[in-house]
Amino acid sequence: MEAMLHEALVDETTHDARLSIGMEKEGYVAMQDDVPLNATTIAPLHAPFAAQYYYHRILSAHWLPVVAELMLAFLAISVFFGCLHWLQFDEGLYVLHGLTEHNSKFELCFYLSVHTLSTIGYGTIGPAPNDVYHNTIVYTEAIMGLTFAAIFTGICWSKFAKARAHIRFSKSVVVTNVFGQRCLVFRAMNLRNIGEVRQCHFKLGAFLTDENGHRRMMDLALVQPQWTSINVPITLVHCLDAASSPLATLSDAELHNLSLLALCSGFDTTFFETVYARHMYFGPSIVLGRDFQDAVALYPDRVVVDTACFDSLI
Repeated sequence: MEAMLHEALVDETTHDARLSIGMEKEGYVAMQDDVPLNATTIAPLHAPFAAQYYYHRILSAHWLPVVAELMLAFLAISVFFGCLHWLQFDEGLYVLHGLTEHNSKFELCFYLSVHTLSTIGYGTIGPAPNDVYHNTIVYTEAIMGLTFAAIFTGICWSKFAKARAHIRFSKSVVVTNVFGQRCLVFRAMNLRNIGEVRQCHFKLGAFLTDENGHRRMMDLALVQPQWTSINVPITLVHCLDAASSPLATLSDAELHNLSLLALCSGFDTTFFETVYARHMYFGPSIVLGRDFQDAVALYPDRVVVDTACFDSLI
């Protein structure tokens, strides 16, 4: 978890940070001027390309672009091998009588390519047994089709079976009084009605500027960082009045301009894997002098959770 906090340093930007030589020390990051406070996109320069990154991007992407890319790849391969068949259409291809009267030669070659790539083959068009050119194309495309089907199946299974935390953090962090102490308060909950995330561990960090103008990630101790289960909304509290708090000396204006990173790790009992969740809080999402509305109602036979009140403030 500590490593994740340090890696998240690159997510933080600020107006008052300065770019200088020698700031790239461990735990520090140098920022350029005139960078918006809520910029969280990482744009690496001169990073080496590796083919495995494409697989990770596919697993993280939405289904629609992934399916669209796979369909375009299937279409491109079919057109390519269809063109190879079309180049020698009149030599070495068996075509069912009457097909050429209603279809162009390229259409027939394209359909042959689709049938070969998908390993279907309806028998209406095909290569002659003694034709080396077309049979070589069919052999190559059939191998590619089997490989394509295996890759597509693997991608679909990996995306379906990928464990996700489904842990939601509140949109706001409030600065309020809890049992007579000034505290930083936010919420978290498991969005799934089926399955549990157990042994959850939360961490909260703040991006602060030291006396040398270096930006650092400071851990903020939570009153209760460990939770057995979070099937109902939980409230996470950091005491600002504690002597150990890095925020103890900050004014209300400085608190309102903070940038915070909340992290959670837990064990998913459905997938039997450890899952992670994170959320960034910037200045506009840090609210002073307000409290969260109750989102849980207790009854003798049940507990009712109103998710519509999860982010509501009073």
